[in-house]
Amino acid sequence: MWHSTALLLSVALGLTSVQMVQGAPTREPYDYCQASYIDPKSYPIPASPDHIIPQDNDISWDCTDIYNYAFSDESDGKKPPSHHAHLIANQESTIPQSSPWAQNFWQGSCYLGQLTSVGARQHQRLGQVLKAVYIDQLSLLNKTLDPDRVYFRSTDYPRTKQSAQNLLIGLFTDADGSSGKAATASPPPMVKLHFYPSELETFLKNTEACPAIKYLEKKLYGQSKVLQTLAKSNAQFKKDLYQIFGVNTALPEWSLKQPEWAAPMDVVHARLCHDLPQPCEPTSGHKVADEDATTENKKHKGPNCVTHAMIERIQDNARTFAAATQRDGEGVHKLMRLLAGPLVSDMRQDLAHARHKGPIRFTLFSAHDDTVTSVLGVLKSKDMRWPPYASNVLFELWKVPCENTHHGCGSTDNDNYFVRVFYNGAVVDADWCDLSWCPYDTFIGHLDTFIPKDLYAECHMKDEL
Repeated sequence: MWHSTALLLSVALGLTSVQMVQGAPTREPYDYCQASYIDPKSYPIPASPDHIIPQDNDISWDCTDIYNYAFSDESDGKKPPSHHAHLIANQESTIPQSSPWAQNFWQGSCYLGQLTSVGARQHQRLGQVLKAVYIDQLSLLNKTLDPDRVYFRSTDYPRTKQSAQNLLIGLFTDADGSSGKAATASPPPMVKLHFYPSELETFLKNTEACPAIKYLEKKLYGQSKVLQTLAKSNAQFKKDLYQIFGVNTALPEWSLKQPEWAAPMDVVHARLCHDLPQPCEPTSGHKVADEDATTENKKHKGPNCVTHAMIERIQDNARTFAAATQRDGEGVHKLMRLLAGPLVSDMRQDLAHARHKGPIRFTLFSAHDDTVTSVLGVLKSKDMRWPPYASNVLFELWKVPCENTHHGCGSTDNDNYFVRVFYNGAVVDADWCDLSWCPYDTFIGHLDTFIPKDLYAECHMKDEL
């Protein structure tokens, strides 16, 4: 019998126990709007934008199916609050169109950076796929949630917490909507979703706690020929793009000198993945060629609008920037020890606990696209394209029984453990190890090079950078 454990990273991220099945799927064509998932049959989440631009007033975002409940609670902390609730209060965002500032905001029911109904369904589907593999096929988790066997953590952002909640709905709910418990059973157990205060957060760039990140990034940006070429070749493009957006380039996030491409990615892809029209420059008389216009913009012929070609260029620029700053650039390794080191340390610890048969069978970390990009950089992944919505990374730890190996048991118990890593349904392609079957010690040794021995000291090494 095989014994195995795994770790999942995503714009939701986690740790599970799994069992080996031979073979690995090939990577599907890139689709930013929908990440691929592992396929249970061949087994071997969109958000509203983070940025508002003037042209957002003409579109509407729907978050009416996203629920944030608060319970009046007199329980002992062990039973679910719903068992003792006198009142259940749900939060709902309201955008008053009577407000004099509403003209600078979009319409609908979403606030900045909130998970949309489309995104909620994506993460529920991801949970259902994980359920089909890890519960239905492999029975490595019970169908009914056991709070003592799982750990869930998210950043303190509405969309990451909502992503985790919806993934768990898919993971622990049957197709008929039941939770695996009999109709007469007691209320389901309470799920605790942990998060760190922003001052202590390690899933995102935290320059307040770790100021050395700023200095290392500045040094890398100044030395990278790739980034210099990227900026020079896109100077006019970015100027034209931001003119269409109608943004104030005096603001830091919209500065023409800002080397990152996250903000324009956020603006165009949130609209693209919800079938909403792209931003258009209202004062321009330039017409967009039909063959280059997005589907929704063809309905609004006239002004200069963001086109498919522009979206593809933004994607390419984001990929180039990610590869240069998270994987390839001079000084990247030292930077990644601070950006990704704490998360890598958590991942290593989870794998080690699973290796020693700890009680936790499933750990979910719900994070962000740049969190995923950092982990891909640590893995030296050849695919550094910007993570699509609902991206997911699975780290699987396998123990091979001695009788299933050609050489019997190894000299140490670790010799019979291996790690496999999936990113959006396909094995991660990297040169330093075959991540469809990487020896445990080799994998842990690679992670160890990114884990600071004294994080606080490395975060305050400005004089030595």
